[in-house]
Amino acid sequence: MEQSVIKCLYEGKEVEFDLSNDNVMINATEMALIFGKRIDVFMKSEHVSDFIEAFNSTQNTPKLASEFPPYGVNSSLKDRSKIIQTRGQNGTWMHRVLAIKFAAWLNPHFEVWVYSTIDQIMFGELRNRKNLLSQYARLSFEISELEQQLADNDLYKTLVDKKAERLRLGKDLKANDIAQTAKQVALF
Repeated sequence: MEQSVIKCLYEGKEVEFDLSNDNVMINATEMALIFGKRIDVFMKSEHVSDFIEAFNSTQNTPKLASEFPPYGVNSSLKDRSKIIQTRGQNGTWMHRVLAIKFAAWLNPHFEVWVYSTIDQIMFGELRNRKNLLSQYARLSFEISELEQQLADNDLYKTLVDKKAERLRLGKDLKANDIAQTAKQVALF
């Protein structure tokens, strides 16, 4: 599998989430094994067939509609692989929406875990980036304030000048020269 697969643990058992395309696919085989149930039993349910049909309807949600273009009233699902995929030894994978339905069929506590895990995968990184940007902006402002306060300090000006001089000298010296000089200085 690619690096886009995230392995999460539910009660010590691994469930993989694949982020390689526009949606999140979840390894349904691993989900079923946790509870000793079979995917085919779930998929044969009339309720699940109706759910998949509704899922493919463009009138439900704009996001899902963009993932699944309309096929017309009498046409069958043309690209079922966007909802459920069989990947040989890697098992059966379900689109996040169907996987949540499957998780609910398996166990209500597991359903909540799947919801939470998908939420963290889809929105957690966004929240983390927002927090990091906020911290970065705050720190940049604090640094700027300190630099303005220190700009009039003679000792700080001397420090800045010495650092600039050291930077210029460092560019003139090669890495080996710096190491050799350091060794020679250490001998004295």
